This record gives sequence, structure tokens and C-alpha cells, in this order.
Amino acid sequence: MDVTTDAGPAEFQAAPVRSLSKGLAALDILRGEGELRTTDLAARLSIDKGVASRILQTLAQTGYAERMPGRRYRIGPKLAAQEHAVLSVGIRASARPLLARLSEQVQEAVYLGVLVDGQVLYLDKEVPASELKVDRPIPTLAPLYCTAIGKLFVAMHGISVPRELPAYTPRTIADPALYATEIAAIAERGYAWDDEEFHLGVRCVAAPLRDRGGKVLGALSVAAPSVRLASEDIEAAARITKNVADAFTAP
Repeated sequence: MDVTTDAGPAEFQAAPVRSLSKGLAALDILRGEGELRTTDLAARLSIDKGVASRILQTLAQTGYAERMPGRRYRIGPKLAAQEHAVLSVGIRASARPLLARLSEQVQEAVYLGVLVDGQVLYLDKEVPASELKVDRPIPTLAPLYCTAIGKLFVAMHGISVPRELPAYTPRTIADPALYATEIAAIAERGYAWDDEEFHLGVRCVAAPLRDRGGKVLGALSVAAPSVRLASEDIEAAARITKNVADAFTAP
């Protein structure tokens, strides 16, 4: 026997899952604020600090948030990648042959990065089959001020030099005056490098990917163990990277 009903859709709407609703609300707040402390989220959602902490920890574990010092959280790589998915697809497709070409040429790991919410978002990579290599997960986020791609973006986009430059390694440029000089030099020469400034034992170089009008859409970066890329060879590697990046055709 067929059973019919005139009941409208509203009568069949499931009750919202409260924990999921809170998690989605936290994502919206994080997306809008960029950074959040546990106490901030608790106040915004009118929930206990313990609940807020568990929500943020879950978001961090799943890649939608990233924990920072001082019990703060910022947008994670998955959320950043999703928000820039349309642009990212075109850039990745156009840059993929260059990643392979550059990696083959230098026999090191090569990364594609873009500027997202004041951070570097690594979108793609080409990593050679080598026992000693620099292999980062994709997608992943990194700070601007101490990475080759990040410093390149600071120079090319005219981003203000931060007042505080926490040292990731003893080689991080932590003096604002010295940092400003470094950024000016990058803007003039058109490529950048970091000399173990983000990770000890790793040196990186970066060059911009531009559209037809000269706008910087992203960058290519070579990341190599310092035992294979000596300090005196950094600039030569950066020039090779720039030569390949100059062949980029914007989507």
C-alpha cells in the first residue's frame, strides 16, 4: 500500500548536530578573523573554554586550523587551499611542467607556492627519488618572513616589514633594519633565498610566476639540503630557478 503525506519539508528537517554546528561556526569565525585564541572562540560562541579548546584542537588535527604559540590558532592549509581552489587549479596546471623541468635540472625538490592570508601556501611539488631530500606535505603553510618564497612575496607585493621577527633558527634575520635591507635587495634582483632561516640544514631559493601584465601570481622554490647547496652556490641556483619561472604562462 502506498502511503502519501502532505507534510512540508520543514517537518522532516533533522535537528542540527550541536557539535558540528559549533565546529562550522568556529570555522566561519576563524576565516573572518585569521587568528583566534581559545578564550576568543569561547566568548564568541558563548561556550565553555574546554569545549572551545577541543573544537580548535580537532580543527588543527584535521588541517583546517594550525596551532601557534600562545594558545592561538590560525587558518590551516586545508581551509586556505579550499578558499583559493579556483585560482589554485589554474596556477597548478600551468606550473606543473615547470616544476618537473626545474626538478630535473637541479635534481632537488621544487615547490609551487602562493600568497594566502599573509602566509605561504604550498600547492604542489616535484621531489626527486633521493634518500636525502626536502619533502614537505601538500598543502602546507609557512611564514612569509623567513622563507624564500615568503620573502619574495614581501618584496614583490610591498608587504610591510613585521616589527617582530621571531627566530626559527639562529640564522633567521630577526633585526627589522637588516630585514628591510634584505627585502630591498630581493625587489631589485627579482629572486630570493633563505639560508637555513626557516629550517637548519635546508637552503631554498625562489623566483616569481607572473601573468602577462607582470603581476606575481605565485612562485617556484627549490629546497635543498645544505650539504648539497652551499652558501656560495645559492645565487646561481636562484638564477636557474628564475630562468625556468620566466617561462610560466598564466592560466
